[in-house]
Amino acid sequence: NDVNVMTGRKIIKHSCMEQSSILSFTDRLSKKEQMSADAAFARAIYAGALPLSIFSGNPLWNVAFNILRPSYKPPNLHSLRKPLLEAEYARIMKLAEEKVQNSQCLTLISDGWTNIRGDGVVNFLLATPDIVFHKSIEPGENRETGQYIGQQFINVIYDVGSANVLLLVTDNASNMRVAWNMVRSEFPHIFTIGCVAHGLSLLAKDIMKIPRLSDLRNKAKTVVKNIKNKRVSLAVFRKKQREKYENKAVALKMPNPTRFAGDEILFNSLKLNKVALQETVISEDVKIEDSVRRDILDDTFWQDITIAGELLKPIARGIKVLEGDSPNLSLVPIVLMDIKVQIINSLKRHSSLINSSTSNTILKQVAKRFDFCCKDIHKAAYYVDPRFRGEGLSDEDCLNCLEVIKQISNHIDLPANEVIANAAMYKSKSGFYGRPILWEVASQNDCDPVTWWKGLCANQLLQPIATRLLQLIPSSAASERNWSTYQLIHSKKRNRLLGKRVEKLVAVRSNLYLLDENIDKKKCEDCLYYRQMEAASLVIDYDDDDQLLYQYASNEAPNPNEDSSDSEVESSSFQCSDESS
Repeated sequence: NDVNVMTGRKIIKHSCMEQSSILSFTDRLSKKEQMSADAAFARAIYAGALPLSIFSGNPLWNVAFNILRPSYKPPNLHSLRKPLLEAEYARIMKLAEEKVQNSQCLTLISDGWTNIRGDGVVNFLLATPDIVFHKSIEPGENRETGQYIGQQFINVIYDVGSANVLLLVTDNASNMRVAWNMVRSEFPHIFTIGCVAHGLSLLAKDIMKIPRLSDLRNKAKTVVKNIKNKRVSLAVFRKKQREKYENKAVALKMPNPTRFAGDEILFNSLKLNKVALQETVISEDVKIEDSVRRDILDDTFWQDITIAGELLKPIARGIKVLEGDSPNLSLVPIVLMDIKVQIINSLKRHSSLINSSTSNTILKQVAKRFDFCCKDIHKAAYYVDPRFRGEGLSDEDCLNCLEVIKQISNHIDLPANEVIANAAMYKSKSGFYGRPILWEVASQNDCDPVTWWKGLCANQLLQPIATRLLQLIPSSAASERNWSTYQLIHSKKRNRLLGKRVEKLVAVRSNLYLLDENIDKKKCEDCLYYRQMEAASLVIDYDDDDQLLYQYASNEAPNPNEDSSDSEVESSSFQCSDESS
């Protein structure tokens, strides 16, 4: 039975029409089945960020549905825009509200964005610790000052219940400090911090301001552009990649202004393609700028690429771990310790190439960013994490951790002095915490610190504070990712969507995971790296002559997978100008 489609009309042969009429009579959908099918199709459309006119704008859908189930008619544009969207939004947000209300503690995350129409949008997400989209607002004629944003934070906190909100995380914009003060004034128990991923990204930018590294980045970008923007050069380069690396080839990458650690990605992609690049530029078929050819064949260029990569790699690894949706607040101190140790060791390895002035400039920038990225609440979470137990913190840091623990104890009506005494026993592994089996379990790679506290130390006074601290999120990157969802839905082709409708579509797509809590979440392998790392110290010390002291830098075992031959190449030392200092 043939089915022909002409100008949107179905021309069906007589025999097919008879069969269709029989099917429609015997297989007619009930009202409940029709509603269930409509809801399922609507959910699939919202989840895929598909146009709401997907059915009404294409009559071929009717042909397909007629073959599958002649009695079923897909939902029209009005249904998808109004009743079906309202129903799905109400259902999803009810699940989100239940998730928020059942949470032991909450992290409020927020960020601002400008949509395709030039309207400002501010979103509000809640970490339970799973990320839940709460709502968004359009400031409209209101300027996004600290006072305005602070009042919006206060409104959201009252909306979800202030008792369970323990942390506010935003980006590092200057107006946020005013907003933080307003929140702390209204809710003294809430801690406010800047996004650690943004802070580490700024540290990478500080390092790249060193003149020689800045020039190196420009040269590296020019190399990538000359290879990728010329068809013949790119074809020859890809051929060399296949010959040298087979299926392990890595593409050349440019830094993206909306992505963290872009310079490290640039340098690493060049380093992994060194041989292919050099063979490409000496090929007779390739016409390339003389300056680019000289750079690619120059050992000094590759030496500088190696040094820059070593300085930026620990920062990029730390950002990768801390920008995720996992509750990694306790990892912040150990990540910063690793960054400090790796940078100090890199400066020591290349001390003949990097002068002391530049080394001090880099490490002073590290110390400055550490002060911003690591506050007392980060250290307190690190303190109560049984995997670390505050190793590497100074005595003063530990006392500040106890102040945080005391503040949370008072908020949840626990006897603060008894909690502090219990924390001292935990730190010293005495009393109940003297049982070796506790620490054997904590040392296992698959040990979850919250489960450790709730499963093995459920009756200890420190447990309610520890489990709250270990469920907090250190980064606002989740709100940045939420803008990708906004951009996917409110695109150039769908720019006439109203703000409220966009908000509902984003809420449905963002919170759909609540329908299935068994969805597998990606685990970051670098988290295991930090768990196995020996704790160092957050402090960078100098002697009386303002020279760096290296006593905190651990001895690194050489990595057999890394090519160290470039480090033997002689090069002029990095110079730091007064301006960059």
